[in-house]
Amino acid sequence: MSTENSQQSEMPAELPELLASIEGNWPVLPSGIWNGSGIRSVLRHLQVLARKSKQTGLVNIYELSRTIDQMINDVFEENTQPDVEEIEKLNSLFSKLKQAIEASRPSKTFVPEDDVSYDVIYLHQHSGEEDQISRAIANNGWQVLNLTDSAALSVALESEKAKVVLIDTEYLQDMSVVPQVLNELRLLKKSRPELIFLSNQCDIEIRLEVLRTGATQCFSKPININDLMLSIKRIIAPGIKPHYRVLIVEDDESQAQFASSLLRKGELETLAITDPLNVMDAVQGFQPDLILMDLYMPGANGIELTQVIRERKESLTIPIVFLSGEDDLDKKLLALHSGADDFLTKPVRPQHLLATVKT
Repeated sequence: MSTENSQQSEMPAELPELLASIEGNWPVLPSGIWNGSGIRSVLRHLQVLARKSKQTGLVNIYELSRTIDQMINDVFEENTQPDVEEIEKLNSLFSKLKQAIEASRPSKTFVPEDDVSYDVIYLHQHSGEEDQISRAIANNGWQVLNLTDSAALSVALESEKAKVVLIDTEYLQDMSVVPQVLNELRLLKKSRPELIFLSNQCDIEIRLEVLRTGATQCFSKPININDLMLSIKRIIAPGIKPHYRVLIVEDDESQAQFASSLLRKGELETLAITDPLNVMDAVQGFQPDLILMDLYMPGANGIELTQVIRERKESLTIPIVFLSGEDDLDKKLLALHSGADDFLTKPVRPQHLLATVKT
């Protein structure tokens, strides 16, 4: 078993310990008098919980951990005490976090029944016990039906068995009946699931075949478990607004605060650091969804930092956008070749900056 697979199976066992560490300091929160050391301990364990749950695709726990973390920080950074409404909100969120962790704990073997509906049907060529995607689905508290026979999938679709269907593209040649079944469901005004395909390589030909089955998404292997689980969650629980974090790396404090203020108005969570040498600690602790990077800074420039960030496997997919006064085309290209995803030149219109980051 690989290290990654081992982490997938071991993570749920760690959750009660992390929860207990948080709960040990939690009583100081609803008391209305926040103790500094207790709050810092809660925040530290919430960050560990968020980081580990993201690595293993436990999206409910990940999002709740980040939401609680941000709410505590918003009050704590202002050196104020929480009001009654904030205390009630925190207690409600913490209760949901405990429920999500309880749902992730290993349960007894689930035996499919004819009259049972599922959150996810997964058609693949591996057993559910050995497949990390099946485990991640189950660990999020969703019921998954594992199938290896495409004919059984057709029967399940006709019976409105699930909201999401994951299909390995190795079964594409057997999918001719699927569009017909989905169309019949539409004509009968019945609930039809969303199809997501998983492929060794989602090239144009594969994507066209996938599209013709009625699917809307195709993930290439190796699958990013967290991204896949987020996609499933948005289908199962529509209306939940994505919550994104932006790390701002800018040595000019006024520029950093300007960008931070603008992005927060755009409903993005931000962390601004002015010491570029702290970037890796910030990436690990804050778990950003995007990094906004200055180019020229003392101690280390943005190109060097981007190369260091990209050396870490867990930060390979984090988008990095440069924001700099540099106007030389060759230097911009060099920055992009270092691993960045976009380059904005100062001065930049606030609407342009916000739109680029959100995109």
